[in-house]
Amino acid sequence: MIEVTLPEVIWRRASVGLPERLRPALKRWVSLGSFSADEEARLSRGTGGRI
Repeated sequence: MIEVTLPEVIWRRASVGLPERLRPALKRWVSLGSFSADEEARLSRGTGGRI
């Protein structure tokens, strides 16, 4: 199974059928979620844990 975590891919899939006025908020949410997920992954690898 391929994990797709690139913000561009998440954005493209999530924005289908979404009203234009909601797209800026979705884009911010995807960007912030991607950055915090990267940080969590780095912390998890550093402690030997899993996400």
